[in-house]
Amino acid sequence: MSVAQEKLGLYIGRLEKIIIEFNFNEDSAAKLLEELKADMGKKVVVSPDEKELFEACIYNALATINTVLEQGKKSTQLLMSLTEAKEEMKAIMELL
Repeated sequence: MSVAQEKLGLYIGRLEKIIIEFNFNEDSAAKLLEELKADMGKKVVVSPDEKELFEACIYNALATINTVLEQGKKSTQLLMSLTEAKEEMKAIMELL
C-alpha cells in the first residue's frame, strides 16, 4: 500500500469516528474535526505519480467540509459534508 493510500485510509477512519462521535458528544467531535482538518492541511510526501490526484482529493475534501459554516454542532449539512468527503477519499484511494 502506498503512502497516499495509507494517509487516505487514516483520514477516512478518522472521519468515520467523527461522524459517530457527533451522535454522542458534539464538543469532542468538533475538536476531533479541527484536528483532522489541521492534519489534512499538512504537506504529505507521496510519489510523483500519485501527488496530483492525492493533493486534489485532500483539497476537495477540505473544501467540502469547510462549506459548512457551523462545525461545532451536529447538523444534517455537516454530516452530509463529512460523508461526502469520506466517500470521495474512498474512491480516490481505490484509484491509487
